[in-house]
Amino acid sequence: MRLQRRAVTLSAYQYDVMVKTTEANANADYLSRMSLDSHSVDVCEVSEILTTHQDQLPVLAADISAETAKDIVLKQVLQHVANGWPETVPSELKPFHRIAEELTVVQGCLQRGFRTVVPSTLQPRLLQELHIAHPGMVRMKALARNHVWWPGLDSDVERAVRSCHACQVNRNRDQPVEVTRWPNPAAPWSRIHADFAGPMEGRMYLMVTDAFSKWLEVIPMSSTTSKTAIAEFRKLFAAYGSPDAIVTDNGPQFTSVEWSNFMAERSIIHLRSAPYFPATNGAAERCVQTFKAALLSEKRGLLSWTEVLQTFLERYRSTPHATTGETPSELFLQRELKTRLHLVQPQAKNTTTAACHQPPAKGLDEGSAVYARMFNQPQKWSAGTVLQRKSTKSFEVKLANGVIVRRHVDQLRVRDPATTPELPSDPEKVV
Repeated sequence: MRLQRRAVTLSAYQYDVMVKTTEANANADYLSRMSLDSHSVDVCEVSEILTTHQDQLPVLAADISAETAKDIVLKQVLQHVANGWPETVPSELKPFHRIAEELTVVQGCLQRGFRTVVPSTLQPRLLQELHIAHPGMVRMKALARNHVWWPGLDSDVERAVRSCHACQVNRNRDQPVEVTRWPNPAAPWSRIHADFAGPMEGRMYLMVTDAFSKWLEVIPMSSTTSKTAIAEFRKLFAAYGSPDAIVTDNGPQFTSVEWSNFMAERSIIHLRSAPYFPATNGAAERCVQTFKAALLSEKRGLLSWTEVLQTFLERYRSTPHATTGETPSELFLQRELKTRLHLVQPQAKNTTTAACHQPPAKGLDEGSAVYARMFNQPQKWSAGTVLQRKSTKSFEVKLANGVIVRRHVDQLRVRDPATTPELPSDPEKVV
């Protein structure tokens, strides 16, 4: 949008009014939508809000490309990747020289394999992005290794976690004894572990984790009776199917007749942990502790409790798990979740628009003789000719009576032109 400027006079004052795009005026747009309490907000509070909002914007591949071009060290690395490396390099280039065979350049961004090399000016923002939901040192490193790299990344992660007050005061104590591990199931959602967490913010939460993929579901609960628990499990089973087994503690929700009948009618094996020793339901217990620590650490005035929960789940499901080495989404959904961290990766091509340029189905070129499926008519199929392909699998077809219709590829059949008469040249209407 072209900027427009106009002078406006109100009373004794003169103002310059400029029209800006939303992208160029994001802070003002954010403040105009922000809900405020009845108390007044001073300049310092507004400044803090603006700074927080700017920090929350994702780092894009375009940002990394621009900063890489300005970075004194990375500019030299770009030149050496393009023209070859000398035998000896200065000390600041040695970390890159050691991995020279792994380095490539994509759209102005240095890549170490599939990981984007982040310039020093953007490293604090990426550390902040990696630290969302306070995943802890091990999980934060695993998440970083899936997306970004720079010399000393691991040390920077360790320093960020150790210097985070919220992480330190909410961390779990070390496990004193290793408990017997459950056998690994062979498939997702075969054995699930369930427990309740809370109260937090006046609510309890039902935690359900898949033993195979470590996929986690966190469900806010209005109450923790057998009836409400069964209602939530019915929703989960509708989405993912019934598991072979469920592991719970000995809470009254899971020892009632109502719960036993629910398990029996679905032929689900119900396993309970040892009384007064919840660690035997280790998968659920660990998830409860991780959830509590993350939510207590992440809770801020600018985010609602629901937003904090959603942020935690997105980050948890997209971070490689220490046990499996894979993200829960990869093992459970067979795909990665696209998150803000994926935006640091330069895209070689737009896969969304590329799908629109796929070749047409075999035998359905322009001018092909076809039969088109008809609806609400005695004759199910009508002879026609393909006029135009409108999208990847959608075609305009001229019928024998001159009518033009649009049909999906599944509603068309190739026909032999010799079996039907010539079609009229002028269509009557479009339907």
